[in-house]
Amino acid sequence: MGWFSRMLSGRQTQPARVDGSPRSSEDRIHSNGYDPVLISGLKSDHRDLLELFTEVSRTLENGNYEAIPSMLVAFKTRLEGHLLAENYRFYSYLEETLSRDSENADLMRDFRKEMNTIARRVVHFIKQWEQSGINEASAPHFRRDLVQVGASLKQRIDREEQSLYPLYTRMS
Repeated sequence: MGWFSRMLSGRQTQPARVDGSPRSSEDRIHSNGYDPVLISGLKSDHRDLLELFTEVSRTLENGNYEAIPSMLVAFKTRLEGHLLAENYRFYSYLEETLSRDSENADLMRDFRKEMNTIARRVVHFIKQWEQSGINEASAPHFRRDLVQVGASLKQRIDREEQSLYPLYTRMS
């Protein structure tokens, strides 16, 4: 596994056990898979993402349309980084750990599918407006789209933090 993959997964190469036998996947989960600061980092990402989104809205209200496309790209970049960490460190750990708990595993899979759908919608929204640009004539349409995407993101973040993140912290 390369450096970048280890960084995203939070896992380091593990030596054999003291008795010389290789570590099992169960050992790796409990020794390296769980990250006690992961949830606080993901929540911090959420706050940053919502702050960036609010800044786009303020910029729109101030009529500074030229600044919005680059702000959207910055938002997309930050969102993609968050989603990578969430997929490789959070969801992978939950998926492996919940393999014997079908009810919670189903909940986690539903969340993961929903997030992928929302992420595609956000990326499509950003690409659309980055390409077409925002001006006085298109601002009402952009505002409508921005409010819809923002509401989806906010609702998703709230549900994730209230329902799914506590599931992870109970596994420590």
